[in-house]
Amino acid sequence: GVSGSLVAGTVASLAAGPGGIAITSGGFVSGSTVDIGTTNNGVTQTADSTLSVSGVLRSSSIVIGTVVLVGTANSVASIGSLSVANGGFTLTGTGGLSVAGPLSGSNVLLSAGTIGVSGSIGAATLVSLASGAGGIVFNTGATVTAQTIAANGSSGGVAMKGAASVKTVAGWPRRRRGPARPARWSAT
Repeated sequence: GVSGSLVAGTVASLAAGPGGIAITSGGFVSGSTVDIGTTNNGVTQTADSTLSVSGVLRSSSIVIGTVVLVGTANSVASIGSLSVANGGFTLTGTGGLSVAGPLSGSNVLLSAGTIGVSGSIGAATLVSLASGAGGIVFNTGATVTAQTIAANGSSGGVAMKGAASVKTVAGWPRRRRGPARPARWSAT
């Protein structure tokens, strides 16, 4: 785990085996690029630790297990290619967040001052985006797909620009028994 400071001028790599990655109380991880990878148990963060990414948060390998990045002082400029197997992805941040993706997990929950999506976000169940006054913008090239998609742009609203696609897919992933659940989309 990271309980002290890990500061990299360019790439900070966090990789772990079966124990996963933990950014614990007082931990500080900073870099232009932060690259995460685990073979089990994902990534966890306490609210009183900090993740500061001036460039891209990504995974150049694999992330197995849920990723929960909930530091109250987190600042992540962009999320690049990051796929979570066997779990969801949660990021709470301040300031502006851009999603180039592809970003995927069982659920994808993002919260930041402003959210701009220009790439793909996919989830088996839920994609939830919540912003502060800066709002949420789905830019040309954005593709968001899940059974349920919720976008709360606060006082900044929610906007779609150009050829953006927000698709709810009923019954995906396919269930073995019973009817497919209806797809849901909401924007506030």
